[in-house]
Amino acid sequence: MTLKSYKELVTLSDNLISENHKNINELQTLHNSLCDQCLSNINTQVLSCDSVIDGLTEKMKQNQADSMNHSLSLENGLHLLENDIIEFVEEELKQDSPTGLTPSQKEYNYPRSLQRTQEHEQIINEYRQRHDIPPLPSLLEYESDENHDGSFLQQSEDKQKESEFLIPRSPDETGNEVLSIDTASDKENRNALLNNYYSSASKIGNNRPRIPLRSSNTLS
Repeated sequence: MTLKSYKELVTLSDNLISENHKNINELQTLHNSLCDQCLSNINTQVLSCDSVIDGLTEKMKQNQADSMNHSLSLENGLHLLENDIIEFVEEELKQDSPTGLTPSQKEYNYPRSLQRTQEHEQIINEYRQRHDIPPLPSLLEYESDENHDGSFLQQSEDKQKESEFLIPRSPDETGNEVLSIDTASDKENRNALLNNYYSSASKIGNNRPRIPLRSSNTLS
């Protein structure tokens, strides 16, 4: 090995050593930076946790104080109720002892005779006259229907009576005259006519308006 080659090896070794030291320093710097950053993050989290814990602690203390206040108010209320009950039992509540001073029985007089009201139609007419109210159209139609139905019923009865006189009669074996028409069917027709009349009148009457009775119709 020549001197030149030896020097080159020494130079190369020095370069490697210096490069190694440089890399070690960079790694050490990076390690220190990472450690500092981790410590900073840990300290930040610790402070945040401390603030959260402090807030929860204050909230728990406030809730505890509120609970104590409610407990004291309930306890005071219960003591007042207990005192009221004791006072009622000891002072107001007394055993019932008969004294023979029962109050005498009272007699109450109630009205037994009531004033009779006027006719319904008369009350309605007076109410209309007092308040200047004309008759309702439904009542006028009902009255006209009543008159029409009554005249129709009267005409039907008159025709039925006339037909009875015009029916030919035939003598029976005993010499008495009997009607040649079936009287049962005649009664059924008349009953059906009356039923139709009363049903129509009741339907119209249910729709008639009700006017209040006079306020002067009070107990006598």
